[in-house]
Amino acid sequence: MPYWIGFQNADSTVADGWTAHASDLYHPIAAWLHGADRAELYTHGEFIDRKIRALGDLEAKLIEHDHTLSALLKHDHDRFHRRMYDLVAQNSTRSCRIKFYGHNEQPDAHFLWDDCPLFQFPVIQSADLAVMLRRWLIDSAAPSALEQEFPWLSVGKLARYYEAGQGIEAEFIVSWDRMAEFYADFNWPIAPIGQRFVGILQRAGYDRLFRAGHSLVTLILSRSRRHNLRMEQASISFFFHADATMNVTLNKIGGRKEHVFYRLPVALTPTLKQMLDHFARQAID
Repeated sequence: MPYWIGFQNADSTVADGWTAHASDLYHPIAAWLHGADRAELYTHGEFIDRKIRALGDLEAKLIEHDHTLSALLKHDHDRFHRRMYDLVAQNSTRSCRIKFYGHNEQPDAHFLWDDCPLFQFPVIQSADLAVMLRRWLIDSAAPSALEQEFPWLSVGKLARYYEAGQGIEAEFIVSWDRMAEFYADFNWPIAPIGQRFVGILQRAGYDRLFRAGHSLVTLILSRSRRHNLRMEQASISFFFHADATMNVTLNKIGGRKEHVFYRLPVALTPTLKQMLDHFARQAID
């Protein structure tokens, strides 16, 4: 999609779009310069406001399938592009965010529980999505029940933990799985050391006590409920060396280094275990 075009009136953008073909631009440009409004622009190119129009059409179809959804659906506008929005349906504890990613032809529906993304899929059939929204938001159906009703759906490990009432623990465990995959897939000579250390801590049960993440190649553990550390949250970071040693840094609130231990063995030593157990007593934030 090499060509982007925006149709502007004074200092605001009235419509825009991406297309792979320069020839698609000629007729809408001429129409706009000769006074066409946005509705008329749409007759000159399906690519103009494609995502906005697609989400609007989908919203209308969902309400047509199930009128009760009209009270749950709203537009969540992009703070950087006020014309763009995600289509969101939610109740007090659950939600579904429907949005486009990149130049995908169909939007994806992201299902969340307590603001945690559990599973997603591309929206192919609006009727299926309408039924699923009712089951998820109105009936409070369990993820496993949705899997039985929709054989093509896979809700994954995180959703099963949430269903069992272990949501926070699940978020931590899944973050460690992702770190193991990160080191396994990362083309870096020291990555196997990081992968081995992640496995050591997982087997010791620390994957249920901390969120695992990374900054470049550094492993970071925290008691953060959500991904992305905030400045007011403490953490422990591990930087690995080729000689199978690591630097361990205690990061205080505000990101300040409290202490750095240099060239420790890549192992769960008594000293490190004491440090982790002490850190695990901090409240989850």
